[in-house]
Amino acid sequence: MRLRLIPQLERWARLVAFCQTLAGKLTLLGALAALLWPLRHVAWMSPGVFYWLDSWLVVAAVAATTALPRRRRLVVAVTGAFLLLTRLPTGWPAIGVMSRILRIPLPGTFRVISLLEAILACGAYALVATRWADTRLLRRPLALFVALFLGAACVAAYAPILPALSLWLWGFLFALAPFIWFLAYTLAERRHKARAPLLQQLGEYTPFWGSTNTPFPKSGGYLAKIEVRSAEELAVWQLKGLKLLVWTLCLTVLRAVFARVVYSSGPLASVAGGVGSLGVPTLHAAIAGGATVAWHLRWAAAIANLLDETFSIAILGHLFIGICRMSGFKALRNTYRPLEAVTVAEFFNRFYFYFKELLVDCFFYPTYLRHFKKHPRLRTFVATFAAAGVGNVLYHYLRDMEYVALYGPYKAMVTFQTYVIYSVVLGLAVGGSQLLGRRKQTSWWRARLSNLFVLLFFAVLLVFNDPKRTVGAGVYARYALSLFIP
Repeated sequence: MRLRLIPQLERWARLVAFCQTLAGKLTLLGALAALLWPLRHVAWMSPGVFYWLDSWLVVAAVAATTALPRRRRLVVAVTGAFLLLTRLPTGWPAIGVMSRILRIPLPGTFRVISLLEAILACGAYALVATRWADTRLLRRPLALFVALFLGAACVAAYAPILPALSLWLWGFLFALAPFIWFLAYTLAERRHKARAPLLQQLGEYTPFWGSTNTPFPKSGGYLAKIEVRSAEELAVWQLKGLKLLVWTLCLTVLRAVFARVVYSSGPLASVAGGVGSLGVPTLHAAIAGGATVAWHLRWAAAIANLLDETFSIAILGHLFIGICRMSGFKALRNTYRPLEAVTVAEFFNRFYFYFKELLVDCFFYPTYLRHFKKHPRLRTFVATFAAAGVGNVLYHYLRDMEYVALYGPYKAMVTFQTYVIYSVVLGLAVGGSQLLGRRKQTSWWRARLSNLFVLLFFAVLLVFNDPKRTVGAGVYARYALSLFIP
């Protein structure tokens, strides 16, 4: 039996029955507000995770989805439109830099206009792709859209156009980039007769429970599949969501304690760098130190980085999915016990589930259904590599638009070399793991050895997961090699 820090409240019949009453629903909303307040006020423990969180907006939206079960997805769309226009941060420092360099002042409405242009572009393209779905040009609408997007980036970077026009084009592309993979799901559902109206789908691109460039949880069509169907089911999943938010708060505090004990005297040490009470440098500090860092500390830095990355992605996903569950959707967790995985493919699935699902839907299945039909093992391997390797690179390249704007599309890809190595190795490893499958473990010790191998593999691989692109791939390769050659 597993030791449970948080009891299984959803199995308490009396509590479930109480949560179906008006008093119970108000109690759940009060508990949600009580949890969101400390989460918002410990945001400094997990930088970049809770920047958008507005307790009152979330509580009001959850109250509306509870009171209006037949209009639940409409509430998500309306609140999403409100967030789009009022609460989303700019996140476009590159635009500010370009504006100062070109000495072109930006109007206060620049962000809102760019976001509206991006949403209108998504809607117009979805209408065209649906209307002419059978034409040869639009058989692969996502590929065409990405090609058009990259073409527009090349025009903004290299074409001899007016600086002001170039700046507005970059603003449009910055606003459009986070919606590409939401649009991908809209395009995938364009032939479904039961799909929601397009305006509603567009509103769901910015759900009030939060999201990254990866849709949480997947598409509007998926929301329709996982929506609760009864008052009892709603009560059960709201209790599950509340538990997940409690776990989010616990993990946030635990991450701060971990950083303080392992890295230095402050909870931001895992981000800011330094050497602390256990004498472990951060990964970036260890890489910068090179051979001057002791061999055991290099390994400690890599392993601590894996744990910190796991904390970060778990906190993010639990927050989103916890609120989503309280809104009446039976969403699966984004991160579920990844440190227990015994294969590379299993870890990849458990670590960031919705990103994996995005890669599977947009890259694995299109490749698997079209190529190597007479060679099933090769077919599986190539499709897996297309997802975990090629799709992974494309997703992050389009996500990091500030580098594309500052360096240009070509040079941005050159600076992306370290992450390309990461994705290629990951794609090969996941593909190989898929072919081998999960063998039946004959003993507890063999299972633990497999688990240890997987964790050490990802600890080393994450050395190449550099979001800053400040140094070349050779520096990371030498550090990874130094882990095995003291």
